[in-house]
Amino acid sequence: MSDPLLVVEDVTKRFGAVAALDGVSLRLARGAAHGVVGPNGSGKSSLLNCVAGHYTPSTGRIAYRGATITAAPVGSGRRRGIARTFQNLQLAASLTLEENAMLGPRNVRKESARRKRARDLLAEWGVAGYADAYPPTVPYGVRKVAEIVRALLAEPDLLLLDEPAAGLSPHERADFAERLSAFHTARTGTAVVLVEHDVAFVQRICSTLTVLDHGLVVRTGEAAEVMADPAVVRSFLGREPDDD
Repeated sequence: MSDPLLVVEDVTKRFGAVAALDGVSLRLARGAAHGVVGPNGSGKSSLLNCVAGHYTPSTGRIAYRGATITAAPVGSGRRRGIARTFQNLQLAASLTLEENAMLGPRNVRKESARRKRARDLLAEWGVAGYADAYPPTVPYGVRKVAEIVRALLAEPDLLLLDEPAAGLSPHERADFAERLSAFHTARTGTAVVLVEHDVAFVQRICSTLTVLDHGLVVRTGEAAEVMADPAVVRSFLGREPDDD
């Protein structure tokens, strides 16, 4: 078995007396898609922030490509091949979607090449017709896609997605899940960590899950087995397993 791309080992992140993460561990293989789910305040975004370098863990270790990155500077993730999106949109209203995408990491140095790459990615995600439009004038789901395209412009080995379906309608969620699943199937070299509270959405893309609750890992493993665990039903769904 090849070495994992990402290892999170017994990571705790405290803010004063509050533990946003409490001894969290996970391993991610190259090219895998892994979901992190849980109720609000469970530590999902804190986990992404630790991996991306926005937070430094209080204790524990994070390794990427075999090298420890626990205390790596903010922004160095892009140079290592890690890209992420945020739950709240980070698009500039005064720039077109194409121009917003080109604000991403500049691993393609020539502007003409970066522009073509941005256009190709927008087309791949089915929103090429909006390339010259401004964010306030396009559907919310298209803006969400533009965020992902900006992250993908660097061709990362690890893509961290923080609630990419938040705010979407049921129809937009279904379409978004289909496009994300197709992308991951086509790009087998890109590993994905998908943070969401919508389990059905995550299961359309990820075969394995980690469930967090109050910063603790409730269960991790194959998605179907995880969601059948009584402890997951109690913590995530808020009821006893045999409740109607």
